[in-house]
Amino acid sequence: MASLSSEELKQSNKLDTPCEGASLPVVFSPTRVIELGLELACVKRTDVVGDLGCGDGRALLVAANTFHAHGYGIDIRPNCIDACNRSARIHMVEKLIRFRCCSFEALADDPEWQRVYDEHTRIRG
Repeated sequence: MASLSSEELKQSNKLDTPCEGASLPVVFSPTRVIELGLELACVKRTDVVGDLGCGDGRALLVAANTFHAHGYGIDIRPNCIDACNRSARIHMVEKLIRFRCCSFEALADDPEWQRVYDEHTRIRG
C-alpha cells in the first residue's frame, strides 16, 4: 500500500472548506488520505458508504467520484449539509450520494439507516 510523505499530505487537501462558521469544529481529512482509506476498504461501485458527521462531505465525494460508490452522509450542521449538496451538484454525483441534516438518533426511524443504527446500538451496548 502506498504511503504519503508530509508534502503529499499538505498538497492532497484539494477541496474547499465550505463549513466555515460552524458552531462545532470541523476536522478535514486530506483527500489523499480518504482515497487510501477507501482503497484499503476495497470500496467498489456496488458499495454504499455511510458517513456520520460528514462535515463538508469530502469522503463521500471521493467515494462517488473515484470509486463510483453510493453514499449517505449526515451532519447536525445545516450549513455543512447545504455545502455538501452544492458540492455534490458541482461534482455531478448528486445521484450517487445523499446528505441529511439530523442527529444520529433521529435516523432510528429511517429505513435507509436502520441497519447502521442497530449495529451502532449493538456495539455500544
